Amino acid sequence: MTIPKNELISYPGIEQSSYANVYKVGHPLSISLLYQYEGVDPETGLYTVADVNDDTSLDYNDRIAIQNMGRQFYGGISNNLSYKKFSLQFLMDFTKQKGYFDLFEYGDLGNQASVDFIELEESGDYQRISQSYEASEAFSNVLFSNLPIVDASYVRLRSLSFAYDFPSSFMVPIGLSDAKIFLNGQNLYTITKFKGLDPEEPNGGRYFAGLRTITGGIQIQF
Repeated sequence: MTIPKNELISYPGIEQSSYANVYKVGHPLSISLLYQYEGVDPETGLYTVADVNDDTSLDYNDRIAIQNMGRQFYGGISNNLSYKKFSLQFLMDFTKQKGYFDLFEYGDLGNQASVDFIELEESGDYQRISQSYEASEAFSNVLFSNLPIVDASYVRLRSLSFAYDFPSSFMVPIGLSDAKIFLNGQNLYTITKFKGLDPEEPNGGRYFAGLRTITGGIQIQF
């Protein structure tokens, strides 16, 4: 298992540089500086984020939510097991990480996840959705908040192979020197809470996970 760690020790003048809203001294290089999500305003029906200095505008000084988007730890487990003529091999890998809910978006001419359109249970508690400029601006702000950040950890059964070697008592009478039957699988199962397409691509984008494949066969030698 690997536990990666890094830290920005010093960056003189970072507040005046173009990296002021990217890095922060004392934190990993893989952080995102985000607005603090504060919920939906009941009067306007708009998303709200914290305006830390109450100056009615949002800039990097308001990005107080610090989220490490790098992997907290990752690793794998593999083993070869055998019993008499049977053999089993497997590989599992796992990653603890955060990700971005990549279906939390707008503006595309295409289908979206049903969760994007679920109505509020008590529709009278909030103003109806608006198409005003303020609504667009509020949505843009919340995209850079900690609201879309989700758990993208996973455990994946990467490969599994099963084989059986036939005994000599079976092979010799039919003129074989070796015979084996096997079954191989790739990307068979994934355990994750991530709602995107693939937890291995947790920071947005539309990347499908590797295809699940299962192959089998018989190997013989005369």
